[in-house]
Amino acid sequence: MSSLIGLQGERWSLARAIDALRDSARQAGRPGLVWVIGIVNPSVAFGLSWLPVVAAAWTGQYALDDAGPAPMAVSPTWLMHPLAAVPSLTFMQVCLGLFCFPLFRLVAGLARVSPAAAWTEACAGRRSPRIRTLWKNGSGMTLSVIGLWLLLVVTVSAALIGILVPAELIVRPIMHGGFSSNFSGAALAVLLLSPLALVFVAYALSIAVLTQLALHSLAHNRRGIGSALLHSWRIMRHDVPATTRAVVVDVVLTVAIILFTTMLSSLSPFAWLDVVIGLTLTGFAGVTRAAYWARAYRALGGLSPDDGVPGLPQASARDAGRNDW
Repeated sequence: MSSLIGLQGERWSLARAIDALRDSARQAGRPGLVWVIGIVNPSVAFGLSWLPVVAAAWTGQYALDDAGPAPMAVSPTWLMHPLAAVPSLTFMQVCLGLFCFPLFRLVAGLARVSPAAAWTEACAGRRSPRIRTLWKNGSGMTLSVIGLWLLLVVTVSAALIGILVPAELIVRPIMHGGFSSNFSGAALAVLLLSPLALVFVAYALSIAVLTQLALHSLAHNRRGIGSALLHSWRIMRHDVPATTRAVVVDVVLTVAIILFTTMLSSLSPFAWLDVVIGLTLTGFAGVTRAAYWARAYRALGGLSPDDGVPGLPQASARDAGRNDW
């Protein structure tokens, strides 16, 4: 427990991580168009978003009627089988992401201006940075951020398929062996699948954190993808308990936003207002997350040319004005 909470004097104890999240929320709290970019800012909980899809797929595949196990007629065909759902959803995400490629440059720009000093400079006396400011700061990094995002999607999807193959072999005999209609069968399935689920969650979170730190390494140092990933891996390995604390606080932020969105949506009389509430809170959370991981990146040992450390590539006017395309 002490390693998770951390000691008072540590550079990134749990208390300091919570303080960083609080400061990040204050920084992102003023509404602005930057919240639109926050909607697409990646979260370390990305991999966990697949779990409801898998649960829905298994529910549809193994729903029971009087004739025994049969697919639910109301479910789409691609959702009837978990292994069939993952490639389809992966392909859809990749296509959507490539179609919206300018957003990746803005995400890089958001990461670049997220440190407190850079944020104040980017605001230039306004409540929040302008979109054109993010666009300028993200120059030259579009392809690299797209590469990081594709790596996140593909690796999490591949891991999910690798987990679903043995899970399918475990669930199918239980569901078709007369145990699916009683509590003992469900309990047995949960017991057998729990280790696989834990392995997937740990892997997905690790890859997501690696990508998040690599994004800030790339944004602050203008590295290539391989260099940014290697740098982020070294940061993660350097202080594993501190990295774990950073992940815990990020997941708490995600859960809090989901709960708050659900609560407000339950009070909303209009469906369109639910969408507006969800997008607004997601945008706020995305900007908060960018500021939080900028602080975590520095606290965990990440450096940037702004530190003036010999050996690091220095930012230049040429880099700031370079066009990706």
